[in-house]
Amino acid sequence: MDFHENQKQHRIPRTYLKRWSFIKDGVPCVTVFDRLANQVRDISVSDFTVTVNEFDLPSDDPVERRHYETTASLVEGMFDMVIDTLDNQKRLTEKHEDILRHFVSLTHCRAEIVREEYAFLLEDPDVRTKFIREITLLKRDHEPEEILLALTGVPPDKKLQLVTGIMTNHFVSVLRSFSAVILESQGDAKWLTTDLPVVIDKQGNYDWLIGWDTEVYFPLSPKYCVFLFHPKSERNANPLRDAKPNRIHKTNDELVSEINHRLLADAFKHLVLPQEYKESFNDELLRLQRSAGLHQHDEG
Repeated sequence: MDFHENQKQHRIPRTYLKRWSFIKDGVPCVTVFDRLANQVRDISVSDFTVTVNEFDLPSDDPVERRHYETTASLVEGMFDMVIDTLDNQKRLTEKHEDILRHFVSLTHCRAEIVREEYAFLLEDPDVRTKFIREITLLKRDHEPEEILLALTGVPPDKKLQLVTGIMTNHFVSVLRSFSAVILESQGDAKWLTTDLPVVIDKQGNYDWLIGWDTEVYFPLSPKYCVFLFHPKSERNANPLRDAKPNRIHKTNDELVSEINHRLLADAFKHLVLPQEYKESFNDELLRLQRSAGLHQHDEG
């Protein structure tokens, strides 16, 4: 096995981003709105949301060190198969539904702002204990006291690396009790994605990282978005819960726009645009910038 000391690792999987990509000078690229720079630009899929060694376990054994990244690559490699099944069979098989649970959990737990939040939670001893007890609640490969002891004296930047796999497995375990509905865009509106593509709507229940009341939205491509929910949650007003599980539910532009606004609100730094939106989004951004410039000139 080849081992590179410094490895580029992608927070948002490339196989996923390619669903929004186009070829520019022979290279797959995505068009993004950079919220910090307030501009639309094209970025190579290979360079988008890249980090180095962030998902390595703190271990001297190179195989163990890259275990999480290796496992993630296996899951990511099955993503295209899920989309092909949706296109051809118009439904999710049991196997592909579980692949999506893993894919959603991995993508959420690798997002930059999520990791910043969870690293912060691990710093306070009392909050850390609650955090560890939650992520070991459903799957006891390790006892919480064992993990808490292992975290003692670990540098702040290594604590999250140590528990990322356990945390991801916890999300998978919770989502295995959720139902899945595939939302398909029908009109002109297409699904966007962002550098925080998994929308976790806790519906006011903030006691858990992910609880039974949580509803999850995750765009799979400009055409498809998966909606995940627990069928026995008491907070069940969302009409999408009435759609047939594991089947495609055709949606109108109004619903696509509503969910896209949630994605936009959650986006950390970048919004990824379908190519159909690129020109109109850029024109609208230029119009707003000119309007702001004229407004500042008038005030001056």
